[in-house]
Parts: sequence; C-alpha cells; structure tokens
Amino acid sequence: MGLRGGDAVMLSGRRYISISVVFFFTLLIFTSFAYSLPRVAVMDFESIGVDEYLGVAAAELVRTQLIKTGSCSVVERGLLKKVMAEQRIALSGAVDEATAVKVGKLVGANLVVIGSVSRLGEKIILNARIVDVQTGVAKAGETFTGESEDDLKSMCMKLVERVSEILSSLTYPSSHAVHPPSPPRKREAPSLLSSHSSRVERNPAISYALSLGIKKDIAKLLKGLGEDGRLDRYERLFIKWLSYNDPSIQSKYAVRYSLEGRITAKDLRRLPDAVLLYESFSDNRNGWEIGKFESATISIENGRLYFYIEGSWEYWTTIELPKLKRVKRYIVEVTVSRKEGSQVYGYYGIVFKGKDADNCYIFWEGDDSYWAVERFINSKSKLIVKWQKGPQILGALRVLVNGNRYKFYLLSGDEVRYVGEVKDSEVKNGGIIGVAASGPAKIRFDDFRVIIPKDEILR
Repeated sequence: MGLRGGDAVMLSGRRYISISVVFFFTLLIFTSFAYSLPRVAVMDFESIGVDEYLGVAAAELVRTQLIKTGSCSVVERGLLKKVMAEQRIALSGAVDEATAVKVGKLVGANLVVIGSVSRLGEKIILNARIVDVQTGVAKAGETFTGESEDDLKSMCMKLVERVSEILSSLTYPSSHAVHPPSPPRKREAPSLLSSHSSRVERNPAISYALSLGIKKDIAKLLKGLGEDGRLDRYERLFIKWLSYNDPSIQSKYAVRYSLEGRITAKDLRRLPDAVLLYESFSDNRNGWEIGKFESATISIENGRLYFYIEGSWEYWTTIELPKLKRVKRYIVEVTVSRKEGSQVYGYYGIVFKGKDADNCYIFWEGDDSYWAVERFINSKSKLIVKWQKGPQILGALRVLVNGNRYKFYLLSGDEVRYVGEVKDSEVKNGGIIGVAASGPAKIRFDDFRVIIPKDEILR
C-alpha cells in the first residue's frame, strides 16, 4: 500500500462489519459443588525431538480448555508437581499408565491424560492416552498430526473434545461433593422454588454476587463466604474482583476461597489482574461477525479468527463488554500473524474504546512496521497518529487505555516494545472492542484478551 513516513494514505474505500452485542459467557454447569464434577489430571507431555517447552505448553493449553468446557474440574499443575515430587516422579517426561493411575489416585482424579509432542519429518505429532484411574485401563489412545508447530493449538483442542466425549459417556459417584445431597422432600414445586429463593436471598455472598452480574451457578459456589450471615469489606472486594473475570477464572477462585470461608487482606494482595475476556476462538459463542462479504471472507477456524481481504478495504468486527464502561484503565491484547504461506502484506489492528461501530479508535500496525491510530466519529475517519515507522517486530498488539490517554505496544515472546502514545477524548467509552484488518491481506488473530488491573477494581 506504500505507506511511508508520516503521510496519511486515503484508501479507495472502506467497509466495516460490527456486531454490538452485550457480551455473555457460556457458564460452567455445576451440581451441589464444583468437585461433584469428574476430576481430570493432565500430566505435562513428553517432548521428543522438539523444544522442551512445547510439551509443557500443550498440556497447559489442554488444562485451560478443559476448564472452559465445564465438563470437569481440572487438577492444577502446582498440585501435580507437589505430589509427583513427593513420589519422586518427574513432572515432565515419559509417564506410563501405572504411574498415571498412582498419581491420579493421590490427587483424586477420575481420568489422567498422558502423552507426548514429537516431530516426524516436518510434521508435528501429538500422541495422548486417556486413562481411567478406577480401572487402570486406557479409555482411548489418540494421535493428532499437524503441518507445523502452529497447528499444535488446534490439535490440543481436538484432544479436549475427545476427553469431553469420554467424560460424557461415563458416570461417576458424587463422592467428591463437599456437601452430600439432602434427602428428597415431598413438596409441591411452587413451595420448593419459594424455599430455594429465600435461601439464596438469606446468603449475603450469593445475593451480592448476583447483584454484580455473576450467574447463579457460579454465585452459589460462594455460599461458604456468607454462611455467617454477613460480608466484610475484604469479602465484598473479592466478589467485586471476581465479577470482572472470565467464568472459567470465576469458578476456580470461587471454589478456592469459599472453601476457606473467609477472605483476608493477604488474599486480596495475592489476586492477579482480572481477565475480563480470554477469547481463544475455539468457537463463536461470543458473536463475532463472520462470513463472506463483498471484498472479504472472515472465518473462525482451528482456534483462530481469519481475515481474507481483496483490495484496499478496511474490515472490523467488535463485541461489547459493558463492564469496560465502569473502569478507567484496561488492556487489550491480541496475537496476530499472516496466514501460512501468504506473502501478502497487510495491516491489522485493535479496535478499542468504542461507543458503537461508527465511533471508535483503531491501533493499526503493518508487516512493514509502519503504524498509526485512526479515530472514527459518526463514521468519519481521521488519523490522530499519522503513519510512521515503528519497531520491526511481529507477534502481538497491545493497547493500554488510561482514561483519555492510550499507549501502544508490540510483543514477541517475552519482548515488549513501546511504540507510542496519544491523548484524545473525542470518543466516549462505550465498551466496544474488536479486531480490524486492511487489505489486501490474509491475516489471522488468536488469543484475544482484555485485562483489568486489580487495583482498578479493589478500591
């Protein structure tokens, strides 16, 4: 496109797509308590002929995605590490089925997933076995093949789907439930519903969580905090922080702290920044606009969001996170790359602080390392930062919003490069965020994240 120096280039046309929907989360469905779900342990995968970190990274991705399915509870890697150290078993490396069963029993797991990541020629192979701890028998052995390491994420997704299928076919006793189910009572349905409603209202932790938008299935996990009939300041701040997190994170922390029955100042200091959204693009539950358009195709495939654009057009797709309207500071990040084998140079960006599809900002970056910031007011475009040379780095984009001041970064692995910043107050924050691409381009996005600093919430 010939973008050079600080000159703004007028594109031959512009089309955008946007969906401004109130963002909703797919909830994890629990029974009387989270641990009544079947419990799965995923051992670090052995790395054979590949970098050591690949086996660890693949196993961690499987754990995270299993949590998101809501079909099971997942043993934390830290607990596995502790138990295996006590048993003098290496966390990473080859693990046979007998060892998997032994570790599974120690951590209270129903299934254990073991496996390896290896290379065969140019291809990447993920081998996995899913072992039933009770019987000691491998329920399934799976092999997934990819063209390169870039395919490892989609291979892990397929393994998660297979584990979920096995879980759905098995029946486990509710021995893991913290509170045994109450004996059946003979009551008419209206009376039962009325009684349940009054119990929820009497528990201040559940009531406060519901008032902050935490869904009932997760709010009920907090009942241990409200059993004394009151909430102190620390407990209220914890529930407030919880409401700003993705549901998979909500369930994890709700279970952990409700079991202890109280929140301390030390607990609050240990909390990480809130992850309001982690979009892995494993599906389109969040309502991104995809499909074939006049000059572009936008699709979700293999855990990525793809833009294929012909000609000099801009396309973007957005979602709305209402909680962003309540905070001054937040971070938006997305990993970006060209499609495999593509030599087409294009421009890609993050849509942020949008009021609606016609009123927003876009941080643009290109393969040629030029960057700019574009502002839209009632669909009229203006470059508030003109195209200029930036760091030569391709990996991920980051925007740090702090009121009316915006800072921009490029990331590659552990490297974070500051690009620039700008101050502008013309667009009011409406919680609209998204991704954009300018053609001609073949761009893919994945790991879209929205992070809120915890001190923005705990005040």
